[in-house]
Amino acid sequence: MKLVLENKSFSKNAARIANLFNDKVVHPLAQGAHYMSRLLRYGGRMPEYFYPRAISRDYFSYLNLDLFAIPAVLIVLTTY
Repeated sequence: MKLVLENKSFSKNAARIANLFNDKVVHPLAQGAHYMSRLLRYGGRMPEYFYPRAISRDYFSYLNLDLFAIPAVLIVLTTY
């Protein structure tokens, strides 16, 4: 920990990576204007690829209960 705090190369690398991470290709105002124009073009409803697929799932599969509950039920049924 002391090495990381005292060595300046760590802070320089962290600042460089932070600049790369925070670099925006599109300005947020331009991106918002693009989304608003798309929204107006499609009559208040965005195309389906703008929405996450989890919205259309039922609650059982949204929580991945189908992956956990079905094997658990099968294990319980086979042991009894």
